[in-house]
Amino acid sequence: MARWSALPRLDRVNQCLWRDERRIELSANAFRLLVHLVERPQMLVTKDELLDAVWPDAHVVDAVLSVAVSQLRDAFDDEPRQPRFIETVHGRGYRWIGTLASDDAPGGAGMVQPDERSAAPIFGREGALAQLAAAAAHAAAGRRQLVFVTGEPGIGKTALIDHFLASAALRPCRIARGQCIDAYGTAEPYMPLLEALQQLLRDAPDAIDVLRTHAPTWLLQLPGAISRGEHDELQRALASSTGGRMVRELQQALESLAGDRTVILVLEDLHWSDAATVAALAGFALRREAAKLLVIGSYRPVDAIAALHPIIRLARELAAKRHCVEIALDGLAIEPVAEVLAARFAAHAFPPELAQRLHAQTGGNPLFLLNAIEDFEQRRWLERVDGVWRCRVDLQQLDAVPESTYAMIDARLVALPPASLELLEAASVIGANFASQTLAALVDRAVTDVELVCTAMARAGQFLNELEPVHWPDGSSSAQYGFRHALYQQVLHGRVTAARRQSLHRAVAQHLEHAFGDATAESSGGLALHYELGGDLARAVTYHARGAELARARFSLEQAVTGYRHALALLRRLPPDAARDAREMSLQSELITSLYATDGPGAAELESIAARIDALSRSGAATPALLTSLFGLIAFCITRADLGRAEDTCRRALQRAAEMEEGAFFVDVARGLSGFVQHRRGRLAAAIPDLEAGAALPLIGASGMLEPSTACASDLGFTLVLMGELQRGLAMMRDAEARSAATGHPPTIVYASSNMLRIGQILDDRAIVSDVADTMRELGERLAAPRIIGYARMADGWLRLRDGDADGLVAFREGWKVLESYSHYTYAPFSAHQAAVALLRLGQIEAARAMLDEGFVLLERTDARWCEPELHRSRGEIAAAVAATHGARS
Repeated sequence: MARWSALPRLDRVNQCLWRDERRIELSANAFRLLVHLVERPQMLVTKDELLDAVWPDAHVVDAVLSVAVSQLRDAFDDEPRQPRFIETVHGRGYRWIGTLASDDAPGGAGMVQPDERSAAPIFGREGALAQLAAAAAHAAAGRRQLVFVTGEPGIGKTALIDHFLASAALRPCRIARGQCIDAYGTAEPYMPLLEALQQLLRDAPDAIDVLRTHAPTWLLQLPGAISRGEHDELQRALASSTGGRMVRELQQALESLAGDRTVILVLEDLHWSDAATVAALAGFALRREAAKLLVIGSYRPVDAIAALHPIIRLARELAAKRHCVEIALDGLAIEPVAEVLAARFAAHAFPPELAQRLHAQTGGNPLFLLNAIEDFEQRRWLERVDGVWRCRVDLQQLDAVPESTYAMIDARLVALPPASLELLEAASVIGANFASQTLAALVDRAVTDVELVCTAMARAGQFLNELEPVHWPDGSSSAQYGFRHALYQQVLHGRVTAARRQSLHRAVAQHLEHAFGDATAESSGGLALHYELGGDLARAVTYHARGAELARARFSLEQAVTGYRHALALLRRLPPDAARDAREMSLQSELITSLYATDGPGAAELESIAARIDALSRSGAATPALLTSLFGLIAFCITRADLGRAEDTCRRALQRAAEMEEGAFFVDVARGLSGFVQHRRGRLAAAIPDLEAGAALPLIGASGMLEPSTACASDLGFTLVLMGELQRGLAMMRDAEARSAATGHPPTIVYASSNMLRIGQILDDRAIVSDVADTMRELGERLAAPRIIGYARMADGWLRLRDGDADGLVAFREGWKVLESYSHYTYAPFSAHQAAVALLRLGQIEAARAMLDEGFVLLERTDARWCEPELHRSRGEIAAAVAATHGARS
């Protein structure tokens, strides 16, 4: 039995053991088991307690526990019959009886109490560690910090961060980490931040309550964190939220979690991050409120610059304003290289020139250095003789070693058995992490064989790490592995031929699609990528569209637009037929909705998309998707005050809906929209039958745009009030307002409230407008929605003007301009009329007449004649005021 020259050392950060200068890898379950035992020294820990602690969400048998204990005994060279570390209490459980070099005090949930003795050795980074320690001290004092750690691949960014997190310079804190992965531009919005939040939820019991209070939009994005009922309720209530609100909520949640201890948020490989994550980083850095918050981000500048990634621009802007610190890592100097040799080979008699040769050979790149040293060992150029490590070759021979990290890695790969190399190459196509089931399906080998090879490589420190198991929707589990460094995956991926790579990508996608079944929404980005690279463009279109839908659900409309555009570009590469046209119309409809929200009415692309939907809707079978696209086009035309085109499209929607066997619902929705158009064009009597048909629709609850029956009922009441049926119309509008509040659906609430706002202004009813102002203000601020806040500003300005405050006109016009920026041109004539009325009240007769003239111009431009009587009435009042002024002068 082997004996060690020093006590084994537990490395909590890297989840491994150190045996002398050797690192001993542990599986994730074995490490959790060890920590649970070590934290209860000399105590009997029952099997049931260990099963609950290590496998809390899975049903496993005692044999699984026995396997994990056996793995620990192998790591410690421990004998079950004469144990020095783990004692078996037969039939009951286990007891920790060993001694470690570092018996750290265990931390509580979400707590880290690092000890520098438990950190992996690191050399030549004293200055960088000092900068991180200073940032941590500032954060602990309430001065938030953003630090970027940058450098080339293999330079040691992650090793530096790991060592820092384990260093004695830190105090108890919460740590959350998120990893960006190379998704070829298909990264999900906020992916690393969501990963970090999931870690917080696992480690800190209070985090779920903090998110409920401060960040409900983030709870909505964390599957399994809340019940289905709570999820559905949040989805309705947050339907009109924005990316800005998500960023603000995350800031508030992290600041709350940092109330009693520093929160350290680590985001790695930001050169692969999504645009939404970069926007969130900007929000963290620019927010000036005090917070015990330290954000550390790592990225490769060369890769980021080559990809024109926004992280580069953000880092430069923040550095110019001194809102961030950059720690740029270079290669190690000769002295640290010598220290690496001394640490790895505790007793050696190497010539001093060996460190110099290695430094020249590797440029001080730690990963290249590690690979070179391991290569020398494999070649037996470095060998232990009589307990002392010696260099067995002439130093000139080292010149034959490959001169780049990539070549060195490739040379080490070639030395592997062919079957192992084949496995690694196939795994590189799956991604940075991979499940054994997926890899086995790719290479047509038994899962147990794959796990045997991968586990052996991981425990030998070759290319792979063992990760947390994957749990599939059918309840089964699979071992999971990850490449120890992104460069390993890149080199392996480059070895795969183009034809084989395409075949493997397609096989990965098919396996994942089958494995996840109906639960593919969260993996849509990976499926889209694999199908596209696998040459199956039809399925790639499907999953790119689902990825865009996910981006919209996370209120990242810019990424949704990118996703829909990419899906359409792939669709155009497919052979033309009716099915392709139908898919295109659906995608164009989603794109116009998302683009409209991001770029507003001035986007040149909008008109071409609308024209394309118009053309596609004239042929093909009448389907719910076709009618939904037409309804979206009608809403687009109405908002932009293109009422003639909206009316033509309504007629076509009615015609196409009538072609469907079960098209009655769609016919009545189309009639409701037609009634809306007739109302806005001033044809009030003609609008009533169509609006009545829409109002009679069954209540379907919250939908993507509006609850149709509630919207039609509000419009019907609006029309009746304008036609003189004041009591009946107001009662109907109030009922629609109450129904909209019951849905909890913000777009429907805003629609009913905005109708009530206009009626309150026409009736000069202060109470109605005040209630609407309160509703819009609360909803707009809660959702961080500028358009809703614009309505609130208009209502507040109107109330102030009515009370004689001339400054209210500024607020009114600000709100009006906000709505115009969202292309609400249909209401522009009425807004001009209300401004004219306000100016007349202020005695500014000429200004009122000029504003009313603008209103008539807008009336002709938009044909929104529903308010034309009001404009003519105000023209008469202004004329009377002018006459009265002239009479007084005469």
